[in-house]
Amino acid sequence: MENSKTPVTFEDLWRLKFVGDPDVSSNGNKIAWVQTSINADKNAYESSIWMFSRKTEESSIYFENPKRITYGMKSPDLGAREGSPRFSPDGKRLAFTSNRSGQSQIWVLDLAQGGEAQQLTQGEEGKSGITWSPDGSHIAFVSREPKEKEEKEEPHKSKDVTVVTKLRYKSNGVPYVVDPRPRQIFMIKVENGEQTQLTFGEYDCYSPAFSPDGKSIAFNSCREPDCEVEGVPDIWVLTLETGEMKKLTDGRGPAGSPVYSRDGKYIAYYGNLRKDVAAAKSEILVIPAQGGEPRVLTENFDRSMGCSVSTDSKMDAGESGPYWSSDGRFIYFLATDRGYSKIFRVTVDTCEICEVYGSGTYDPCDVISGEGQDCSSECNCPREDSRAVTPSIIQAKDYPPVISSFAFSDQGAEEVFAFIGGSELNPADVYVAYGVSEQPQELKAACRKVKGWQYRVVSHRYTFDQVVRLTSVNEDVLMRLDLSKPEPFIFQSPDGLEIEGWMIRPVGFDPVKKYPAVLEIHGGPAVTYGLAFFHEFQLLASNGYGVFYCNPRGSLGYGEWFAQQVIADQGGMDYQDIMALRNVMDGVGWVDSDKVGVTGGSYGGYMTNWIVGHTDKFAAAVTQRSISNWYTKYGTSDIGFYGNKKGMGNRDLWDSEGWLMERSPIRYAPNVNTPILILHSEQDYRCPMEQAEQWYVALKRLGKTVEFVRFAGENHELSRSGKPWNRKERLAHMLRWFDQYLK
Repeated sequence: MENSKTPVTFEDLWRLKFVGDPDVSSNGNKIAWVQTSINADKNAYESSIWMFSRKTEESSIYFENPKRITYGMKSPDLGAREGSPRFSPDGKRLAFTSNRSGQSQIWVLDLAQGGEAQQLTQGEEGKSGITWSPDGSHIAFVSREPKEKEEKEEPHKSKDVTVVTKLRYKSNGVPYVVDPRPRQIFMIKVENGEQTQLTFGEYDCYSPAFSPDGKSIAFNSCREPDCEVEGVPDIWVLTLETGEMKKLTDGRGPAGSPVYSRDGKYIAYYGNLRKDVAAAKSEILVIPAQGGEPRVLTENFDRSMGCSVSTDSKMDAGESGPYWSSDGRFIYFLATDRGYSKIFRVTVDTCEICEVYGSGTYDPCDVISGEGQDCSSECNCPREDSRAVTPSIIQAKDYPPVISSFAFSDQGAEEVFAFIGGSELNPADVYVAYGVSEQPQELKAACRKVKGWQYRVVSHRYTFDQVVRLTSVNEDVLMRLDLSKPEPFIFQSPDGLEIEGWMIRPVGFDPVKKYPAVLEIHGGPAVTYGLAFFHEFQLLASNGYGVFYCNPRGSLGYGEWFAQQVIADQGGMDYQDIMALRNVMDGVGWVDSDKVGVTGGSYGGYMTNWIVGHTDKFAAAVTQRSISNWYTKYGTSDIGFYGNKKGMGNRDLWDSEGWLMERSPIRYAPNVNTPILILHSEQDYRCPMEQAEQWYVALKRLGKTVEFVRFAGENHELSRSGKPWNRKERLAHMLRWFDQYLK
């Protein structure tokens, strides 16, 4: 039967819908989330709030059809952006942010009475971080201090001058100079809109969280004299009646996302106690709400908190925890484990950590069915014999392998988890899970042993009693596309460290043919490739390319030691890891070894630049939002003087100039023989435009084959959230370049 599916095109990105930022009502009967789509005519994104309601009939639980509950502005040229849905404690109202009046303001929808949403906040400043007080009478939020009233100047006398006094005056995504006014915490009365500013001073404040009795608010803020240099936030508690603020943590490490236990005695938060340790993993800590010594609950859990799995098809600003159980026994959280992102649970008293998952596990050999049983012959985990040529597939069944955010409540009859889950072949959908089993499943020891990192980090799993997929937002698009499923494998770097990678075969694959291929390199380096959907990868496969990618040392998901191996060794063993993958490609029979390209963005752009200065094994390269000169990046990037400095082992401009230039691709420009395309955004302040400019000028002056494409009005996030037409243009230039030199 002839295949009726169609190849992936540029425009298919515009047809996808993206779900994110879920919330669940306290009784678990309502779930809200944000759904975002692309409006190509407006060259913009549009988002709205959607909701499901759970009903019970004769002991059967079901959901009503999904319902869109917000509609935003009707502007002909601007996209309506609505987000951050948050249920009131009684579940009768829903607060959310919307730009329907201009700036992002807080609106409240009465779910019981119906009708139009009412605007709660006013002003020119955007609002974020919204949270309800326990009695539902107030909402706390984060916003910049209001501008002082200024006399209006005549147009011909207006000043186009900015005076900079702060060290951190740049931020990617913020055009020109960061507004110097600090972000403060405010509280507004829902009944009448009476607003009160709670925090003051020159320091930014984030993540407000009410105490259960509503008398205090915990938040995080860096309020030390060296805050611009170190930038290490602490947990603070504000007493609402008196305005008194108390610092709970002592600056030993970053602290954020505070949340009170239900009895109000403790605060859990993300962070660590090792601010001086580069690439130190994030932990879950608990500290007495009245002050005391914090306790690390995840010290023996060698993974970092949150979802770091990368994708170009996600719009999700949701939470990753921590969430307390009502009885204070457990804390639920999200963590990245290899190429997966999963929900875990830590027992507060014992620090025991278990995974919580649904039916349809992605590792079918994981669960012990008999004492001492080994992996069966049907096991699909990567094995020694799958390292190089024909890696075996890890089946991802119904349960999504990558959970990007979740919300939790157990104040009803059972635990309820609302989460956003995606896979290699589906950007994401909304799921809900009910109940957690009382008895765990014991997991076998890892069915394969690896060098350099733990293959498995927990010994037990608890299962959800029921998991329901609530949406199929992209079914109409995906069902007609000819997608190629990534196949995982493990290979060795020259020093014996084992690296996890994936390959995607070209669409319409014929085993007797030879195909060009592209090696993709992720940014960060502290992010992760995994079992997430990539429109870019599928587009390449649809145009006749194989795609290979891996998680070299420096990636998250493989433990702290693995992530730290790139510190002060940029272009060292990480380069060797990537070249080991290039050697694997030589052993794959269907890859045309003379027609292999390389591309990457951010740190992946750095590695692309580094690679072409050190080897001729690639026939073409596309470098994106890249780094060419560490020395100049220190003073021009929004993270250069602290983030890059720390990543370089605290080497500084005036004591390590030689070393910094030695690790800079621009020093090796004379060695470049690979045709290279440079893609860069004008307002990229993470890897500033000057990095691309000097790289281009150096290569062009030396007579190398190079082109330079500049994207006006875009920043470091072009490939993920840039203007839809510019995202298409970026992919078109990439494909043009590879077609020219690889076909």
